[in-house]
Amino acid sequence: MRVIISILLIVYGSCSLGQNSNSVIPYSNSISKEQLSHTINMLKSLNEKGLDRNKDSVFVSEEFTRLVRDSTYRKEIYPKVYTWEQTILLIQKTELKKAFWYLINLYPINQKNKELVVTSVITYDALVQMDKVLINTFYTYAFTDPESSIIVENSLEITRPDILESKLRTVNELVQYIYKYREQSPDQN
Repeated sequence: MRVIISILLIVYGSCSLGQNSNSVIPYSNSISKEQLSHTINMLKSLNEKGLDRNKDSVFVSEEFTRLVRDSTYRKEIYPKVYTWEQTILLIQKTELKKAFWYLINLYPINQKNKELVVTSVITYDALVQMDKVLINTFYTYAFTDPESSIIVENSLEITRPDILESKLRTVNELVQYIYKYREQSPDQN
């Protein structure tokens, strides 16, 4: 019960974010330029796929490149066990894209997790377009996940496509919940 209350407090107490990176974020004396810059960068990150293909070219984000090159950083992103406590810490540090990756991994564990993740995702959908954010998160973190791939000399090899597909199904399920919620609450989006 404490975890649920903590998540809800963090979700509802998060800084005010617009629907996309083009939204105007009001400036006030209580927000420093550094905080504003951090928020803008976080919004840009949420709207960016780590790996994307556009016609004949492939886009690779800085985050994806770091995951491929930095084994210590990969250990932070891909713990042996995903926990709600780690997820809450990431949310508190406004590392939302990482937190959403943790939510994707917490979702299939049990029914209670599914309910909490769906509630969290739908709550965040009032702040950012979570359908896009979840897809972007998947394309940032899924391919370098040690559960489904190995990296040798900065080269990526998918070893467990079944796990990769399972996480993609999780993202698709969550996106469907978002769509269903939006249909039931058209004034929300």
